[in-house]
Amino acid sequence: MTAGEESLFWKNRGDRYIMKEQFDHAISSYEYALHLDSDNFAAWNNLCCALYKAGRKDEAYRTKKTLADLKQKKMQELKASHASVFTSDILLFFVFLAVVWSILLGYWLYYWGGSDLGMGFAWAGIMAFIIVGWIWAFLLLWDTENTVCKFFALLITGFIGGGIIVLSRSVYRKIMPAG
Repeated sequence: MTAGEESLFWKNRGDRYIMKEQFDHAISSYEYALHLDSDNFAAWNNLCCALYKAGRKDEAYRTKKTLADLKQKKMQELKASHASVFTSDILLFFVFLAVVWSILLGYWLYYWGGSDLGMGFAWAGIMAFIIVGWIWAFLLLWDTENTVCKFFALLITGFIGGGIIVLSRSVYRKIMPAG
């Protein structure tokens, strides 16, 4: 049996003691579970509840504070270990930009006949930069827990959507004969 499995066993044993209202035995079980696996958040939480029910409120509050600190530390470690590719590799941005640009240029050449190659390169480049820039900004801003950043991500989305529509209409008017 691994330490994690054994920790879970002792946490579950503590849960059974809680149901029987044997809080001191539950506290001992949770403490042993945490000795085996200090990352067992359920054991930390249940230890806090058992301490509170046993009348050991000061210890319960300290345990709750420890649990909150541990959760915060784990969240920071998780964010650091799963650093978004979008924030860590600028080369990927340019590769993504080039791929989107080439797709849009192919679209220009195929669907609009490629009558003006310079205009096609310009249109595809501007559209690719708008699309890729929006995706990058949206993912960077949306990946936070800050409500203001999420608001700006949505605002940028609105501006980019409007920009795409305006740019597409102006390009369409330029290449299509009036009639």
